[in-house]
Amino acid sequence: MATKQDKLDRLRERMQADTSLPLREGATHLVFGEGNPDSLLYFLGEAPGQAEDEQGRPFVGRAGKLLTSLLSGTGIKREDVYISNVVRFRPPDNHPPTPAEIAAFLPYVDEEISIIQPLLIVTLGRFAAALRNPQMRQALEADFQKIPPVLAEIAH
Repeated sequence: MATKQDKLDRLRERMQADTSLPLREGATHLVFGEGNPDSLLYFLGEAPGQAEDEQGRPFVGRAGKLLTSLLSGTGIKREDVYISNVVRFRPPDNHPPTPAEIAAFLPYVDEEISIIQPLLIVTLGRFAAALRNPQMRQALEADFQKIPPVLAEIAH
């Protein structure tokens, strides 16, 4: 029987081979999700940025450092969660993904979520405001503090 990681590996291979996916041209790497496939916690961002495109990993740039810090503040290790994006190729000039670009990736996102089967999905919007605005960062930190008790409550 295939493990969750086996299924994710096959999903990644299918995405890599899917030439119909938008934004492939100009992107360096497919930025597939990473982390613990058995995690109860799944983080879903919008699209990869420059650092993610260069490394082929989600949330490794400034927003990734913030995410890792926010997780650490709640006692959660980055390697214990699963982190992904809706769009898996970097949009040129970091433009917000269009509805059509998002729609092209959604079947893969749905399949990834069905493989992981998380109890809690945390959607991550634009981190830029929190990176530059201390008040926004405080609100974000407060929101992240709610994750462990919510997860504990729904896990029972």
